[in-house]
Amino acid sequence: MSVSYAVFGHTTLDNVISTDGSAYFRVAGGAGMYAASGAAFWCKDREVGLITKIGARFDPEDERFIRAHRAIDDAALTRMEREGIKLWMLFDDDGYRHWVLQHDSCSREAAAPSVSDIPSGFLDEVRGCHFSPLPPQSVEELIKVVPKGCYVQLDPHYEWFFPKYERQWKRILSRLDTILPSEDELCKFFDIPYGQPISTLKEYALRLADMGPNEVVVKLGERGAFVLERDRGTCTLVPSCARRVVDATGAGDTFGGCYLVGRAGGETPASAMIRGAAGASLTLERKGVMENFRLTAEAAAQRYDECLTEIGSLLISL
Repeated sequence: MSVSYAVFGHTTLDNVISTDGSAYFRVAGGAGMYAASGAAFWCKDREVGLITKIGARFDPEDERFIRAHRAIDDAALTRMEREGIKLWMLFDDDGYRHWVLQHDSCSREAAAPSVSDIPSGFLDEVRGCHFSPLPPQSVEELIKVVPKGCYVQLDPHYEWFFPKYERQWKRILSRLDTILPSEDELCKFFDIPYGQPISTLKEYALRLADMGPNEVVVKLGERGAFVLERDRGTCTLVPSCARRVVDATGAGDTFGGCYLVGRAGGETPASAMIRGAAGASLTLERKGVMENFRLTAEAAAQRYDECLTEIGSLLISL
């Protein structure tokens, strides 16, 4: 079977410490892995092409499980001979998260996938591509190999989504169908204080859409997310359908992988948002990306049906 959905991004090993004292160490993570796991919830027959690099200390058993997963095509999953990205993830009392590179971690640039990692013909029949947070210079190179007419979405990297990189981002934005910043990233890109009302965030989302992408999806954490559609002049808020929160790591990235499958698979933005909310709610209940990969397709489908019933009638036009 051909790859239908391609996910580009980082893989990491994470040490996570929360304010309640809970902690876990050296678990597989990374935005690319989480996004691929989200796409994999809804796929089979190796439809999801995972384009990432794993470090020398990535657990071989976890690697074998991912490579054998029903939905993952691993032809562009590359093992490095050096350390990969190793992170401390530290949470504040209000849930704000800090990422700190460990001293022996490789750089984000070195761990980014490259064009040479992609086998010939791998993307020939791809319907949609998701770029997880990567250095913009890596995105500019990788996006050149995406086939014309393919749906393209991107989640910007918090280290580079700032006004001083605006010229570079304008080149990237002109190639996108959808961009998926968090509330924090949107505020940083326009150099405005965090904590704006949704009406103000909508105004800045429209400014971002005017730079290229037709759809801007702004992730709002426990408040859900909204999607602005420039061509239709609409903006729709979709509430969260989270049950409980064990760990917020990777929830937004999982949302992105789910949204990719929805939009590239022909769903409306609102329907894809509900799929994303369902996937994010599953990630919130788990620790580490491997628990996502171990989730059955039946469990994901059940959660989607539940979320569709719960929040399908609660969408708000902004």
